[in-house]
Amino acid sequence: MERPKGLTLIIFAEVLYAVSAFLNFFSFFLILILYIISDKNNPYLSFENIGTAIIIFTLGVLAVIGAKDAWELKKTRIIYLSWYKYVRIC
Repeated sequence: MERPKGLTLIIFAEVLYAVSAFLNFFSFFLILILYIISDKNNPYLSFENIGTAIIIFTLGVLAVIGAKDAWELKKTRIIYLSWYKYVRIC
């Protein structure tokens, strides 16, 4: 049985989704923990940088949601194309 052409893209999108979600949440909490345990006079972990981290986190959440939606759309399209091929064969 032949593998669907878009299956590699689905697997790639799923892996990309999982990696981006992990890195996004990990980096945000790492910055937050560093801010909590750091010296308050440290210029690298100032309020502006925490604000930047929150903005990056928000954009990362939107990217993860977009990747998940793209993966669902691609999966639906493959199922639709498989159904179309099945109907065409019959």
